[in-house]
Amino acid sequence: MVLIVGGVTADVGGGGRPSGLPPESVEYDRLLIALGRVVQESAQLENVLRMAFCALVGSKYAAIVAAGQQVNWLIEQCRAVAREYREISDEHRNALLEVLGACRQANDERRRLVHHVWGHGPGGTRPSLVARIATTGFV
Repeated sequence: MVLIVGGVTADVGGGGRPSGLPPESVEYDRLLIALGRVVQESAQLENVLRMAFCALVGSKYAAIVAAGQQVNWLIEQCRAVAREYREISDEHRNALLEVLGACRQANDERRRLVHHVWGHGPGGTRPSLVARIATTGFV
């Protein structure tokens, strides 16, 4: 599979590994392990955000509302509730909003790392982030 990004053509293979990297490539295996850790940690973040939403809302029905919601939804709803939550000091509210901003940044980075296309340089050099599939064309 060939990916064209900004006029640059990259062969990203079609069998799961960027072409040019041998099946026993330690470098690519390390990439997969790192991506797996990103996915695992993002699942933890999602769980913590779900619990934070439930704690902020303070209703026995909050878990029903939060169930199945995506991370962006959880972050935005926590931000909305936190901005109006008066049972904590302004200092704690600001700290919570700052943490939620960091969660948003981490989730954006996770999305970029997991959903963009990974390729390699000439001669099968180190894997690198090439581009996002949704914004590129395949030939």
